[in-house]
Amino acid sequence: MPRTMTTLMFALVLMLGGALAQRGDPNTLTVALSGNVETMDPHSASSRAVPFLENVYEPLVGLQGPTIDLTPVLAERVDVSDDQTVYTFHLRPGVQFHDGSPLDARAVVYSFERVRGMNKGPYWAIGYLESMEAIDDLTVRMTIRPGGPPFLHAVSMVGIVSPASFDPQKKDGDAWAEDWAATNTAGTGPYVLAELVRGDRFVLEKFEPYWGGWDRPHFTRSVMLLIPERSTAQLMLERGEIDIAEQVPTEALPALRANPAVTVIERDSGVRVLYLMLNAAAGPTADVRVRQAINLAFDQATFLEATGGAFTTSNGPVPAEFIGGYEPEIPYNRVDLDEARRLLQEAGQASMTLDVYYTTGDQVQELAGQVLQAYLSQIGVTVNVIAQDFPAFVRAITAWGTSERSASDENFRMANFLYTPPRMPDAYAYLWYMYHSAAQGGLGRNQNFYANPAVDALIEAGALAIDPEERIARYREAVDLIVADAPQVFVGTQRMIYTLRSDVGGFYMHPTWFPAVRVYPLYRED
Repeated sequence: MPRTMTTLMFALVLMLGGALAQRGDPNTLTVALSGNVETMDPHSASSRAVPFLENVYEPLVGLQGPTIDLTPVLAERVDVSDDQTVYTFHLRPGVQFHDGSPLDARAVVYSFERVRGMNKGPYWAIGYLESMEAIDDLTVRMTIRPGGPPFLHAVSMVGIVSPASFDPQKKDGDAWAEDWAATNTAGTGPYVLAELVRGDRFVLEKFEPYWGGWDRPHFTRSVMLLIPERSTAQLMLERGEIDIAEQVPTEALPALRANPAVTVIERDSGVRVLYLMLNAAAGPTADVRVRQAINLAFDQATFLEATGGAFTTSNGPVPAEFIGGYEPEIPYNRVDLDEARRLLQEAGQASMTLDVYYTTGDQVQELAGQVLQAYLSQIGVTVNVIAQDFPAFVRAITAWGTSERSASDENFRMANFLYTPPRMPDAYAYLWYMYHSAAQGGLGRNQNFYANPAVDALIEAGALAIDPEERIARYREAVDLIVADAPQVFVGTQRMIYTLRSDVGGFYMHPTWFPAVRVYPLYRED
């Protein structure tokens, strides 16, 4: 694109952002979102939308602060049987949905039945829920069979929806009102969705009867603008047109730290891992030697340096903090082009082509692709770095998963970049979601169709273990097998960095999602 055209478009974005932000209103919080929110449906959302929708929908129990400790939300208390298979939830009285209907046991049962019926979003975490029963208006009993994540962590992923709004929207072939729920909301959260403009902005407004109350300082409105260009978000933040920028250029951080009008909040450790997924079911990458060669040709140090400190070293399939500090030995976590060349020759792929997909507009993923491209070219491998919108990619990979899985299929994807946060504070959130064979084809994020029965068995054994040490021991064994199979490249772990105006108070980092902005705890300082 000519430089003059780029400058013009950049100026237009700034003017549009300034017009929409309305930052002059002290009761309005304006946020620059770094990525689009794919749906308003809490029961099909599985990525960017999940932390956004926490402003609108609430679970029975959840993570309500910066720690991984669960706290009551819509349930005031939970009784758990000695064998940890029966959970009785006592609901908070007097809670209203945004449509005015009351929160009751029927709504809770309906919400969990909807997740099970749709078989999307958080279903992977509650698939071992066997039965539910409304004991009375404010009491729900759930029974599980052993063999999943810690159940209360799983429950924290299910937002409760209003049957009074969802039921009437059912259409032929749409038993759970999914079409309506993609663009409409009916939750119990502190904010209602007041406006939605796809690819542009979301507007949240205060829900006056919110059970949590409005007696403390809070923002009554939030305008969330889609600003994927990091330098644009930076300038809007500096000009005071936005209050929070989810992501800015790393090279801008020193200047922002020195700016008294801006606060930079950062944490060295992170939970959002960037992987390069390598198709383990078809094509050249179905051969473990090819996957190991690709690992040996990726220079993580070059990538980390190029990101300017935005990423740190990734130490395997699961961040060490989730498996008792364990860091597996990764034999190919180094650059060895000679060994990579030898492995490719041995596999009969000395002059192969590798198509690598990245999410459109994600500069970090594109950079990682360019690093891979530069190094693999030195051993005769052609790397095509291809941009594709993430929803379109998911549709393609899901379709391929239900086909004959041929490398000649138009939906075949040889390799793709993928971010994965924990979704819940337990290793199961990585291990099942990324590596279990049942997580293929759209339910989870096993987008490279990796399958190892021994890994499946260890994940399941860990899930069945009541003793925490035994649980972690099984998970560590699974991690070692995954490393040996090399189903992906561990590109790096994203550092958690937020930039915000200094007059925004109450901000904390979400313990499992990044980026994520919860509006209700925030307020404008005098």
